[in-house]
Parts: sequence; C-alpha cells; structure tokens
Amino acid sequence: MQYVEKTIDVIILAGGFGTRIQSVSKNVPKSLLPVGNRFFLDYVLEWLSKYRIKRVVLSLHYKCEEFLSYLEQHQFPFEVVPIIEPEPMGTGGAVKYVIDRIRLSEPFGVTNGDSYLDFDISGMYKDFISKKSSAMIGLSFTDDAYRYGTVSYDDSTMLALSFREKLNSQSGWINNGFYLFGNRAFNSFDSKFSIEKDFFPELILQEELFVYPTKGEFLDIGVPEEYKKFIKKFSR
Repeated sequence: MQYVEKTIDVIILAGGFGTRIQSVSKNVPKSLLPVGNRFFLDYVLEWLSKYRIKRVVLSLHYKCEEFLSYLEQHQFPFEVVPIIEPEPMGTGGAVKYVIDRIRLSEPFGVTNGDSYLDFDISGMYKDFISKKSSAMIGLSFTDDAYRYGTVSYDDSTMLALSFREKLNSQSGWINNGFYLFGNRAFNSFDSKFSIEKDFFPELILQEELFVYPTKGEFLDIGVPEEYKKFIKKFSR
C-alpha cells in the first residue's frame, strides 16, 4: 500500500447515460460494462485499493439500481457509499450534491467512472498539500489527444493556463479525469454545472488550478473502440 499522509475519500462519477457507447453497451452503464468475467468498475476500485482510500462515494443516476445490486454482491477494502442524484446535474453538480450530504475528507478526490488510471495518487496528494492548493487536476500524456483537447500549464508554477480545443493528430497533456479538491472549492457554485466547462475556467482566471502530470496508464472507455481496446488488454 502506497504512503499517503492520511486517508482520503474519493467520489466516482458514474451517473452518466453513456450515449456515445450505446451501440455496444446495450444500455448497460459504462462502469458496469463486462471485461471478461469482471466489470469495468472492478478495475477502477482495484486501482484505488492500492492507496489509503478511506471511503468511495459512487455518484449515481442512470440505472442506479444496477449499481446497488453490484454493491450487494461485492466486498471492498474500504467503505463504498452510493449517492443517487434525483436528476442529471453535470459533473460539478454531482460533486456538489455529494458535498451537501456527506462530510468528506480534506482534500477529497474525484474520478470518472469510465476511465482507468494507474498512477501514484500519493504523489499527487503530497503535491496538493505542499502547494496549499484548493484544486488540482491530473494530466496524462498521449500521442492521440484529438478526442480530448490538451491542457497547457506554466512549468514553473504548475498552474493551468488553458484548455485547448480538440485538434486532429495532436499529442500533448490531457485532463485524465482525476482531481483533488479542498472542501471549500465549490462554495460559490450552484447545483448544476460542469467541472470541465464551468468550474475549471473560473479557477484558471483566479490562478487557483494546479496540474499534476502523471506517468501511469490512462484508458477511457467512453467510445466503442476504446472499450474494445480495454477488453483486449485486460480480459481474462
């Protein structure tokens, strides 16, 4: 188990409809898509189990009953708490909904339920604390950034400068979907908003969004071809 100064909570955003992958998902929530004899969510939780995660909060909406059934049939090395949104509230709104109902660790993490990561969370945690940050975004380098757009940042301060639009055949640092936040980071935002489109641009203007470039793996199953790649790599 990797060293983290104290245990933290992590929110997994798993309430989306997964419209881009419905041709292969057949309306199964992305996090519960099969990978061999396992579920994609198993791999996300397995990664988190390498660190001192105190509690995982599953932010749910679409087909939440399938997640509740999954939780009843599995055991985990940490507490897993489902929180069900009454309606789609955007990625930021989903986090805000959790914050308003559960007292989270300081800081707490957020990750996407359709992304697999394998980097050292403890290193990011230490960097967050040392910079006295209120918000930090994990970055992954890819030669295939056209689906995501790239993130530019200041090498000396490690502050994010801009999110560049998606371009064809571009390599660079992308948002890998893992974040650390202080508990007060969302105080000025209402119930429905996007972390990526609304929250981060505001933090960039305030020079409060730090980046943490990672060296680990990043795989996103948001589209059919990437899901098939994940199956090929991990199915057993």
